[in-house]
Amino acid sequence: MTTKNIISRSNAQSIFEMHVKGASNNTITSIQGEFGVGKSTTKRYLIERIKSDINKSICVEYNALQYEESGQITSQFYTEIGTKLTYCNRLKLYACAILKKENLNAPYVTGNLGIIGIFSAIIALILYYVNKTILEQFNTNYLLLGLLFLALLIFAFRNELVEIFSSLLPRKTHVQILRNLDTRKFKNTPLFIFVDELDRIDAKSLQLLLNEILILHEILDSI
Repeated sequence: MTTKNIISRSNAQSIFEMHVKGASNNTITSIQGEFGVGKSTTKRYLIERIKSDINKSICVEYNALQYEESGQITSQFYTEIGTKLTYCNRLKLYACAILKKENLNAPYVTGNLGIIGIFSAIIALILYYVNKTILEQFNTNYLLLGLLFLALLIFAFRNELVEIFSSLLPRKTHVQILRNLDTRKFKNTPLFIFVDELDRIDAKSLQLLLNEILILHEILDSI
């Protein structure tokens, strides 16, 4: 083990003892240092310690630099968190991601859940409204090809479909959606969100992301 790794492991141990172990409320902890001193390595060791010591903990890792150029630095923040949560909370976080989309030309990250949901809804409507005797007249291979073609169309136009479906939903701000998160499971399944590469993004992106972190912290702290 290198000296850098030893220092990072020691730092992770100190952070765990001071800010994680026995914490009774939501907290924000920042790790500061020059580029290359081992902040990301410290994060990795800290996650390992949390997973080994805290039963059923949820650890979300978000690389801010990865999404800055695509203009999705805050929308992807909510998407990454949503992928780790339960079904209902996941959909709410995906809705927040759509509302917080900075770059209108960037694609929505709907995930497999959204694509499967749209496809299943369309299949259910077809089976409900089309007479089964009509379906029985078609060759099974043709039906499978038709369903495959339909699935490809849904995938190709998934962003447009999300726009359509979201326009039919009641209009709410992302803050209102966040306030409706089901946080009961967080009591037995603590949530840890790690945001990395903050020192490598520009000032505007940093401000946008920090605002969302503070909003989420305030809402979770008030529930």
